Amino acid sequence: MLSLFVWPKVFPGPEKPSRECGFMQNNVFFKIYVGANDDQVILFSAGNMQTIESTTWYCEQIRAFTGGTVITYNYPGYNESNLHQTDWEEVKAAAETIMQFVLSNGKKVHLWGQSAGCLPTCYLGSRYEVESITLESGFTSVSAMALPAWFTYKDMFLSNVDMIAHFRTKQIVVMHHVHDTLIPFEHAQELLKAAKKVCLNSTLIDIKEGDHKDDIDLRAVSYPLTQL
Repeated sequence: MLSLFVWPKVFPGPEKPSRECGFMQNNVFFKIYVGANDDQVILFSAGNMQTIESTTWYCEQIRAFTGGTVITYNYPGYNESNLHQTDWEEVKAAAETIMQFVLSNGKKVHLWGQSAGCLPTCYLGSRYEVESITLESGFTSVSAMALPAWFTYKDMFLSNVDMIAHFRTKQIVVMHHVHDTLIPFEHAQELLKAAKKVCLNSTLIDIKEGDHKDDIDLRAVSYPLTQL
């Protein structure tokens, strides 16, 4: 059972102590980056062109910037560059596995979705009351997207906008590159419109430089969740 896990503090590495470690649970591999404020957990759902290894720098940046503990996860068909079509039930099961692990340890949860990872983020946000939700480079729905999203999610009915309508949170942050050539900036504007209907404390951060695949430098933008 997930409740049998001991929440990590410091993990000894081969040369010096490390504050990160990986676990496998129900065929879901997840990695924990322990922050200074261990009571606040950011559950990070990466985009489909990422791997759990390639997100290391970004997760460490989120941990340093927010002070919270960051958890990211991976499973077959998701976070892979081969555009394997993912079964939505598998996505939900993986997201639920990690969410239950965090909740069983009594942590306060912040959700963060990146690109295709906004779908499991919105799913969890529609089911659980959380501290905050960040949607980075997300799209309104699979049906409104071009070919890459269809490869990733074969379920055309999936809609972030529909799930946002059920959010219960104190703050929503939408971040998007203005010159995104894969998911146009208009998607972010629609996500913000949906967010404001359920949470007045909703913000859109427009990233002036870079494109869809570029990680955002949180130090260069006015990201509001600093030192949780």
